[in-house]
Amino acid sequence: EAAAAGAEAAAVRAREAEADATQAHAAAAGLEEDLYQVREEARSAAARHAAELVEARAVTKALEARATTAEAGVDKETAARRASEAACGAARAEATRLALEADALRTEVDRLADAKARTETELAAAQAAVDDARASAEDAASTARARDAAAVR
Repeated sequence: EAAAAGAEAAAVRAREAEADATQAHAAAAGLEEDLYQVREEARSAAARHAAELVEARAVTKALEARATTAEAGVDKETAARRASEAACGAARAEATRLALEADALRTEVDRLADAKARTETELAAAQAAVDDARASAEDAASTARARDAAAVR
């Protein structure tokens, strides 16, 4: 009886062990299914991330292109501003040169006006001297004619 009881207990333990093994197999199958699901989700996430990375790179390239274009525009504007400043500087220099030339011309005009006034004064003095000489000559001629007439009489 003890042997039968021991065999029965062993059979119960064997059935329990078999049930545990079946349960462990089912759990392993479930874990394998879970592992498969996790791997599929990881692959899907990796694919999404790869697509997002490609999109981010495209956006980055587009932004870099826009930045390069903007920098070129800034460089162009800077060059235009510098050219404009240079033109303004040249115009200022020309205006200064013209102002100096105008001052020199005004000075020359003033000098010529002074010379003209001196010449007119000298001319008036010479004309007065000529008029005086003519009057003196006419007086002398008149006096000479009167003497000649008196001498003739």
